Amino acid sequence: MADLKRFEYVLALSECKNFSQAAQQLDISQSTLSQYIQKIEKEIGVSLFDRSVSPLKLTQYGEIYVKGARKIVDAYSETLDSIGDADAGTIGSVRVGLSPSRASFMLPQVVSEFTQLYPHVTLKFIESKSKDIMKNLSEGNIDFAYTVTSGEDSYDDCRVISVDKERIMLVTSADVKLSDEEDKAVDFKLAEKHRFILLEENQLLTKIFHDLCKKSSASIENYICVSELSTALSLVKSGLGIMLLPSSYRNYGRLKSELSFYDIKQSDSERELSVIYKKDKYINKPTRALLEIMCR
Repeated sequence: MADLKRFEYVLALSECKNFSQAAQQLDISQSTLSQYIQKIEKEIGVSLFDRSVSPLKLTQYGEIYVKGARKIVDAYSETLDSIGDADAGTIGSVRVGLSPSRASFMLPQVVSEFTQLYPHVTLKFIESKSKDIMKNLSEGNIDFAYTVTSGEDSYDDCRVISVDKERIMLVTSADVKLSDEEDKAVDFKLAEKHRFILLEENQLLTKIFHDLCKKSSASIENYICVSELSTALSLVKSGLGIMLLPSSYRNYGRLKSELSFYDIKQSDSERELSVIYKKDKYINKPTRALLEIMCR
């Protein structure tokens, strides 16, 4: 790759038309400038300056070189300006991968706070399953991921920031009480007395539901099955059933005031909710701000 200063030296000499003045402008010695120009001319095989006249004059090759050099120097300067603008948050975009179920509940609050700080930065949220989120991160399609991490996966080339330790909880509408003490874990067998809102069989919460039924010897036959978490939550908020939900959802929007969350005696598993980005990824100011908002 060509050294940028070769273009700057030629441009300075073409403007000053004098080695002494150009060297002074560049803060180098006249001999250094002269040797550098000679080196460039030798490399490209033509003379850029007619030294037989005073002041110096560009040759036809020199005019072509200067025209290209000015474009290169200007483009480099514009690139640095754009990088500075992106880092300051006056332009650019931030791309985040997260699950669709989380996105619908947490993003209104996150976006509202972020856009107050960086109103001109575009936010791109790519909603997909954990496996696809990590694939997007690996391929450079997102700046960071917000997802559940697993001890079975390797994150050697990533920085992993723990956001929360999730546990699975029983959730009811605010006016349905499973216990007089909200901080006390309840027996999952209590769910037999209520209609249960279930997601489709391939969903993790449904698999956990069946596991809890076995552990507690609960037999639950009164249930409604839906495909979307948002639908399930709307039914629960309306008092039409209870469901399982990760504990982190208490932090999203108004869910904490609209729902009651109960720990489960038979549930001993925790999941790590994390922000993940590549170790070699430069995190600019807007990206870091969004990362910090989502880590709260």
